Amino acid sequence: MASHVRLMLSVWTPPEVPEHILPELYKYYVANRKKPGDWVVLPVKSFDAYFGVSSFSKVWLGELPKERIVRETSYGVCRYIIK
Repeated sequence: MASHVRLMLSVWTPPEVPEHILPELYKYYVANRKKPGDWVVLPVKSFDAYFGVSSFSKVWLGELPKERIVRETSYGVCRYIIK
């Protein structure tokens, strides 16, 4: 990950959210989008398991900056886009 992207993500990370959460979301987003600007399905329970805590879905996800990490939930599926 480029240093300017790391800096941008650290600026976006709220104090309540551990520093490693947003970079992991970003890496997942880049790896799974078809082209820049595409929405990506967010496997929330899988991220809970990956981080080893349910804090991702219950606390941290709601704290992420909504103007940068846009989320939509419909029919039990959560998708997101990073702007």
